[in-house]
Amino acid sequence: MSLLPTGLSSDDDPRIEQLAEDLAGHMPEGATWTIVKRSGSATLHRDAHLHQDLRRDHPELYGFLRSVNQQMNDTLGCGAYLAALLVAAGLCVLLLMLYPGFANWWTYALICVVIAALTNMLDDAFESKVYARTRRQIHDRLHDVGLNRDLLVGLAPADDDQDLDRLLAHLQRDPDPDRR
Repeated sequence: MSLLPTGLSSDDDPRIEQLAEDLAGHMPEGATWTIVKRSGSATLHRDAHLHQDLRRDHPELYGFLRSVNQQMNDTLGCGAYLAALLVAAGLCVLLLMLYPGFANWWTYALICVVIAALTNMLDDAFESKVYARTRRQIHDRLHDVGLNRDLLVGLAPADDDQDLDRLLAHLQRDPDPDRR
């Protein structure tokens, strides 16, 4: 098994093969490490810290992406869901007043579920509108720093970090990420 990075061979620089062999003795099985050389010094990063490269290497881009993600998070907010709950409760009370003998609780549950689903669809539509409005700017900024959608998804924070969760979901579903 070769420990060399893709595209390199020991013919390119025999020291690379020796370095890879030396590091292999200190790495746990299945671990992935990245060596980054800047300004004459090299740093070693475990794969769990790859998302910090986006924050550290492109802080302006990362800040912009977090801003867009926050705009997506703020589209409707909990106030809309509270209003939807009140509308559902109002419809249930109206139904009870108009048809006093109608006491099937499934009907009321169905009304609540339908109102909640419609509210969620509305939230998704507004979120998609935010993405559509900022899509070109996102891809232009990615291009300016030498990244594309797939690299961004690879460098983005882990799943447990929600800094870019909604934006990444839209980027991953984008059918033509290269179109600006």
